[in-house]
This record gives sequence, C-alpha cells and structure tokens, in this order.
Amino acid sequence: HLIAQEYDPSKNDFKQETAKTICCKQEKEMTDIKTDYKLMVPVEKLQGDMLIFSGDTKQELFNNLNEVARSIKQENSFLTLLAYKTHTEKHKKFAVSINAENPDKLKEKIAFFIKTANGADVWSDPSLYLKMKGIYPFNPTTDKPKVCFMFPGQGAQYVDMMKDLASKYRIVRDTFAQADKILKEIIGSTLTDTLWSKEGETKEEYKKREEAIKQTQITQPAILTCNVAMMRLLYQFGLKPDVTMGHSLGEYGAAVASGILNFEDAIKAVTIRGSVMSNIELEDTGKMAAVSASVETIEPELAKISGYVAVANKNCPTQTVIAGESKSVEDAVALFNSLGIQAVEIPVSHAFHSKMVAPVMPSYRKFLDTLDVKAPTLPITSNVSADFFPTEIE
Repeated sequence: HLIAQEYDPSKNDFKQETAKTICCKQEKEMTDIKTDYKLMVPVEKLQGDMLIFSGDTKQELFNNLNEVARSIKQENSFLTLLAYKTHTEKHKKFAVSINAENPDKLKEKIAFFIKTANGADVWSDPSLYLKMKGIYPFNPTTDKPKVCFMFPGQGAQYVDMMKDLASKYRIVRDTFAQADKILKEIIGSTLTDTLWSKEGETKEEYKKREEAIKQTQITQPAILTCNVAMMRLLYQFGLKPDVTMGHSLGEYGAAVASGILNFEDAIKAVTIRGSVMSNIELEDTGKMAAVSASVETIEPELAKISGYVAVANKNCPTQTVIAGESKSVEDAVALFNSLGIQAVEIPVSHAFHSKMVAPVMPSYRKFLDTLDVKAPTLPITSNVSADFFPTEIE
C-alpha cells in the first residue's frame, strides 16, 4: 500500500528537519503495540514478520541468535513484538534480516544462517541460498538516504485489505476505528463492515462485498484509511519520509503525511468526494483502463475510437491510463490488445481524471473551502505538475 524509495536531495529545497515536525504530530495519535484483542484472521494468514538481529562481531551476532532461538515461544504475538523490538533498537556492525513465517520457521532459519555464515563471509559475498530462504546479511551504515512515501489510489482495493495487519498492530486497528466513526456519521455505515469479510461467508456474499468496495464512496475512504494506517505503522517502526507524493486519490494520503490535512478532514473529504460522484446523474459513468505503452503511442490510436476516450494519467513512460465513455474504453482496450499492447480495465466506478466527472466540481469545491488546510511541513509533489506544493497557503 505504500512504497519507500530513495529521493534525490538535489531536487529538494526543503530543510531535512521539516520531516520531523509532522512525524511527531502523527505519533501523538499512536499507541504502543497491544495484544489484548482477538486475531481477526487465522494465524497462518498473518504472513510472518521480518526481524533484524545484529552484533559488534560475527560471534556476538551468532550468540544473540542462539539466545533468541532458545527463547522462542509458540504465541500469536511473539514474532510481532520481537520484530518491533529488533527494528527499533540500534543495529551494530554485523546484522542479518530474517523473514520468518512463524516461530518454528524463525528457529529453523537461525540455525541455517549460523551454519552458512560460519563457513563463508556472507556479508562480502552474498549467498543465493540465504536469499532464497528470506535471509539477508548486511552491514548497517550511518548514511541516511532520503526516503519518499508514495501512496496508491483507487484500483488497488480488495476485500479484507489490511485485516491481517489490524490483527497484529493496534495502530492499524485504531486507524480503522477512527475512520469507522467518521463514516458512520456521514454515510450511516462503517468501513470495516463493508471492507472486511466475516467468518462463514459464502462465495456469493464475498462477491457482493467485492462489488460493494468498488463503489467510490467506499473505495475512496478505504484506500485513504489503508494509506494512513500503513504510514502510522511505518512511523512506529522508525521509518519516516523526507518527501511524499500520492497517485491520484493517494494524494490525500500524501496530504495527511505532509500536514496539509488532518486524518479526520481527509476522510471527510474523500467520503464526500465519493458521495458527490455517486450522485452524478449520468446514463454512463464511464470506465478506465491501464495501457502498457507511452502517451505518444496511445494518443494516435485513441483518435481512431468513436466516442469520448482520452489519456487520464501518465503513470510512467511505459504505462498510460485512459478514461472515457464505457463503450469507447472497451473498444480502445480491444484495439490495443489486438496490436499486442497489453490493456486492462481498472476496477473503478467512474471515469476519473476525465471531463465525465467535471459536474461534481462546483459542489465539491464548496465543501473543500470549509476545511482547515495547512501549509505543508513535509515536501509534497503535485500529480498535475510534478512540482512541489507551495510552502505557504495561497
């Protein structure tokens, strides 16, 4: 739900210290990891944890690992709490990251790593066998490369999204609870009741749930809540951004990360945004599709399609999103596939980023004018221009 990537400091006019300000504000809303609640998914679906161990010498690392192996407990919270501890403590000269699916696997992988590392210098000569088991030796560095948080938009949603992480981490569960309270007041239903399946559901009920989360007044707050929950969780693990951006709807998540909006206002904004779009009286709400080609390749072909279809997003030099009337988008997808260019429809309710949703702008703008918008305390880039947002309210 969130991508961390290195950022080019030569493009950043903001002082590095500004990143700390908003992170501190977000942390005030957080609580420590708790385990006083029931798991909402089976243990086997929690997908394990990544743990980091280290020592000033190789032998000290081996000793620490052996101590962990002896102390392993068959408890639901064991890996989660150990992962949090090992991520947030200071890492020494020789370190290893181990991806463990369960406590038994951790013990098994510790033994395999010690055996392998005793026979070879796995820090200077990486071992393929270790990588295949999810074991990564490394030497921590004092260098601190810039980090960017990039938030996804609509089309990334799925049933039970982040239900597993909510079972493991209190901050994720609390973020969803906060969103539920706001949505209940606005649309009369909660996000978790719609997004998360219940035990014993039939295939038909699950299918209905999949269709329900495609409705934009649910999709938009769902994506935002997941984005913010992941961001807060990463903050707890000590990973904080120096710059942020969001793809389409993801820009609201970036706005929360940068301090432009607080989470409550952002949830209200995307929920109202979804509601006004749902209320558009159109015979055709349109479709969107992702095409694996450049804008320069796509636009001449779109000119051959009857009806309205246009370039909506320039995702990257090799992928472009199109939007427009349903029949026109369907015809465009068929055309591109016939040309050997991969094209697939995106599961959204409207032709976003196109003139088909323009009628919502006047009423939505009136609502946005009621929000308390702040100047960013963390650099944030714009979807439209790719430039940084202004540092003062305009």
